[in-house]
Amino acid sequence: MREEFGTIAWPNDKTAEIQGERPYALASVLYDVLNRVALATLGKAKAYEIDLAVGHLRVTQAGDLLTMDRNYPSYRMLAATHQHSRDFVVRCSGASFAVARQMLKGEGPDSQIVTLTPCTEQKPLIRRQRLPPSLCVRFVRVRLSTGEDEVLVTSLLDENATPLPNF
Repeated sequence: MREEFGTIAWPNDKTAEIQGERPYALASVLYDVLNRVALATLGKAKAYEIDLAVGHLRVTQAGDLLTMDRNYPSYRMLAATHQHSRDFVVRCSGASFAVARQMLKGEGPDSQIVTLTPCTEQKPLIRRQRLPPSLCVRFVRVRLSTGEDEVLVTSLLDENATPLPNF
């Protein structure tokens, strides 16, 4: 395990002092809900989960709708998914995009179409990977049964085809 995947530091819970290292692998799972099939990929301990997720795109098909959780709403992930002609719905955290942060505060409309561009630090990587320099997406705020608001970013731009209640 150590040789193949590497290690991560193991801190003391009370002092955060590093006590040692343990073998570690990062797993990424793509799950086909219609066929009930899971495809898992293991990455090195220090792998970036977006790299693993982008790797899953090669086994999906044009027109597939990919749903992703809060760790995935990065410009790079959305642009790679779009470039592969896959649709997406991704749950946003407060740290993802400025529009999502505003919507989570209750500001702005419940559905808005926005053109995203990569942050300055990501632009060289986006160019090297030949990803689109801008991306038109829709942000949707939905009210959960708990009363909390959640913000989703999606490639489903047509509000008539996918109105708010369908999210």
